[in-house]
Amino acid sequence: MSGTGTVHITRPALQAVNVAEADPTLATDGVRCEGHRHAAVTFTNLNVTNYDLQVWVFDGSAWARASDASGALIDIDGITTTFATTLEIAGFQRVFVQIDNATALVNVDRQYALGRF
Repeated sequence: MSGTGTVHITRPALQAVNVAEADPTLATDGVRCEGHRHAAVTFTNLNVTNYDLQVWVFDGSAWARASDASGALIDIDGITTTFATTLEIAGFQRVFVQIDNATALVNVDRQYALGRF
C-alpha cells in the first residue's frame, strides 16, 4: 500500500481469444507490467477441455516460462468454466498468460489486472 493506504490497480483492455496462441517472442507481446508487483488474470467462457495455460514473463531482453515455488513450469489445464489466478511479477516488464494447444476456442475472454503499492 502507498502512504495513503491505497493499492493502485491497472486493468488493460479485455482480450478475446479465439485460437491457440503462439509462444511470445516480441517485446510487445503480453501486457506491460513494469513497476507492478502482482498480476491477476481471469479467463471466462473457458469452455474447452483440450488446452494448456502457460505463464510467460519478459525481463527486457527475453521471454521465459514461469515456474512455481518448486521449480516446475506452470502449465494449467482441465478447467472448463472460469479461471483466475494472481502472479508475483515484480521486476518483469511484461507478462503473458497464454492459451496453448487449444482446439475449438470460441469467445474465451482474458482480463488482466495489475497492482502496485
